Formats: sequence, structure tokens, C-alpha cells
Amino acid sequence: MKNIFTIAGYELIRFFRMRSILLIMLGLPLLLILILGTALSGVFQPSGENEKLEKVKVGVLNKDQGVFNQTISDFLFSPPIHSYVSVNLIKTREELFEKYESREIDYGIVVPADFSDSVISARLTSWEFIEGESIEKNLVARTIFESFISQVNEMQARVFVLGPETLQESLFTDQNLNLQYSNHVKIGSLQKNEGSTSAIQYYAVTMLVMFLLFSGMAAAISLAEEKEAFTLLRLNSIPLHSNTIIIGKLLGVGIFSLIQAMVIISFSTFVYGVDWGDDYITLFGVIILTIVSSTSIGVILTSLLQSSKSIIAIYQALIFVMTFLSGGMIPNLGDFLNSLGKFSINYWSSNTLIRLMIESDSTMIIRNMGVIGSTSLVLALTAGLIYWKVGYHE
Repeated sequence: MKNIFTIAGYELIRFFRMRSILLIMLGLPLLLILILGTALSGVFQPSGENEKLEKVKVGVLNKDQGVFNQTISDFLFSPPIHSYVSVNLIKTREELFEKYESREIDYGIVVPADFSDSVISARLTSWEFIEGESIEKNLVARTIFESFISQVNEMQARVFVLGPETLQESLFTDQNLNLQYSNHVKIGSLQKNEGSTSAIQYYAVTMLVMFLLFSGMAAAISLAEEKEAFTLLRLNSIPLHSNTIIIGKLLGVGIFSLIQAMVIISFSTFVYGVDWGDDYITLFGVIILTIVSSTSIGVILTSLLQSSKSIIAIYQALIFVMTFLSGGMIPNLGDFLNSLGKFSINYWSSNTLIRLMIESDSTMIIRNMGVIGSTSLVLALTAGLIYWKVGYHE
């Protein structure tokens, strides 16, 4: 064990003697966080109560011709809901779907022909909702119209208890139906402090993860250069097992990566004002697992490739692709590319760190940690198996 820490200490000394490495691994991420966080701040629109939602274009096919037909019409064109939706009356179901396919409407509603009869007879009432592509617009429309249905069902309960004579059309006024939709639809955030991550917070996370992966590349280069410079022969001549040598080197890289993470987190906190959350144990765990994954990839590439140039080229390409697909450079790449990003280390590490920042649901954080832990375990076992088969020798 003493020999392992001795080798790790020399590896750290070697890193700190190379000023170019220190500049790249410690200075560059801080510079990129500042540049990207400032330049792309407009992409990140914070949520707030003053934010305006785009009106939802709703197509309504009203088949009901009963006693409450006029009540439905009054509701659809009442001023309180027009802050959020614009209603377009449709005559046929075919016209409804034609307008939906041509993007003339965002949301469709079909009022059944027996709606009035159901209300009068105190049967459960419902409308058919045809949702569009926008999750936000679907949520706004469904909230408004389901609130109306729930009020109708409440009226039905009164009929059931007090009798049909209590059911009067005057009950279905704006006041009785409580159509104050400013109280039902609120624009805000489920995140801490009613806000979301800013651009500089977002890029602090993505740059931290990306440069932790670069530390793994540094480990791979260090191992490869020992072979190319023939210093591995001299290391193997001393009474030490090759496992001790590689574990010591990887430990040294891991300690350097931890120092790198602490520098980035501390500097971004006190200079850029980045809030990393209060769960430092989970934060530390994500960093450790990311380092294990990156160094495992380094061992795999070192065992399979002979040239340090090949290792650098492949590792750089791998880091670039994973960072890009995970949204580390440009957020919201689209559904297809975002789905590919879920196969990267960056996605799960960055997503977990962002959730820690906003104090998200602990269930999601635990799930993400499970994915990161499983990934690091698989990579570590793969690296160990390949190393056991190939070895670290010239």
C-alpha cells in the first residue's frame, strides 16, 4: 500500500510540474464556463410569474344541442379563459382532424351529444380531449377544460343530494363556475427558489464533467508514454508488481481529478455565484463515479492501443461526441439526439448535478445515481478484464 501511495505522489508531482497541463485542466474550464455562460445566457429563459404563455388554439366540436348548449358556448367564449386559449368552433369531426393536421389548432375537444342529458340525470360527464404535440399547451388546455368539467360534476352531486329542482341554468354562471383561471393556471417552477438553472450554472456542470473525462485521458496518455519512453522497463525491474504500478498511477490521476473538481466548484461558487446545492455527499459521489468511469476508459484504450497519438485521437473524439449529444455544448438538440445522449456518461452525471442544484425530487437523483454507479462498475470490470488479458507491459 505504501508503494501505491508513493507512485501516486510522484504522479501528482509530475502533473503539477507541467504548467501546460495545469493551465488546460484548471484554467480552461473556468474560462469556458464564463464565455459560454455569458454568450448563451439568452438561451436559458428563467421561469417566473411574469412569463407569458403563447395562446393555445383550441378546436371545439360541440355535438350537444340540449339545454346546456348555450351554457357551453358562454363558457367557451368567456373572457377569463381567453387569456390562455382561443376557441375555434368546428362543425364535423373530419374538419377537426384536418385543422389539427394542418396546424391550425393545437388542441381538440369533442363535447358529446348527451352532455346535457348526463348533467340533468346526474350521470358522470366528460369531454373527449385530443392532445397536440406541445406538452405545455396540452397542460394549459386540459387544466382549463377539466376545471369546467369538475365544476359540472360538483353541480351534479348537489342534484343527487338535493334533488333535480336545485338544478337551474343560473347555477352555471361565471361566478358559480369560478372561472377565475388565473388561479388555476400559474406560470412558475417546481424547482428551488421558483427558478431554473442559469446558463453559467448549466455550463459549470457540463464543463466540470467534460474535464473530469479529460483527466481519464491524461491517465491513458501517462500509461502509454511509459511504454513509448521505455521507462516501463525500468519500473518493471524493481521488485514491484505491475498491478501496483498501474493502481498507483490511476490513484494519482484520481486525486488530481478531485483537486480539479474542487477548484472548479470553489471558483465558480465564489466568483461566478454558482449554487451547487446542499447535498455535498451526493455531489462528491457523482464526481467519484465520473472519475472511475473516465479512468476505466483510459485503461481500456491503453490496453488495446499501442500509440499515445491514437489514444488521444480516439479519446478526444469520444469526449466531444458524448459532450455534444448530452447537451454539454448546445442544450435541447431535439428528441432524436437527446435520446442518443442518454447513452453517454456526461448525460447522467450532468443531469444529476443539475438536479442537485435545483433540489429536485430525490427519487430522480437516486435513479440517476444508480445509472452512473452501474456504468462505472461495468467500465471498471471491463477495464480489469481487458487488463488481465492484455496486461500493462511492453
